[in-house]
Amino acid sequence: MAVAKAWKLPEEIDQVITSCGNYDESGKRSLVNVVTLANSLAKRDAPYPGELQIEELVESIFAGTKLLGLEEEQLEETMTNIAARLEESRDGVFES
Repeated sequence: MAVAKAWKLPEEIDQVITSCGNYDESGKRSLVNVVTLANSLAKRDAPYPGELQIEELVESIFAGTKLLGLEEEQLEETMTNIAARLEESRDGVFES
């Protein structure tokens, strides 16, 4: 949610984020699947205030990449690009 707000994404994105949690097997490339995977990745790569269930987190990331048809290299490249964009945003360089 913090990233969505920082990037001033539309309110519809906020609604999708708050309603996510489980993958949608019927709509493999649905926004719910993208956001659910993103949430799992954020838990993996960012400070998380709660207790993490590592095995469940790894399973969730694997399931999401499989549903979305992503290769590990694609996923890691995307995560690198997002990290760079967040850093630019923190430094005040990025404007949405």
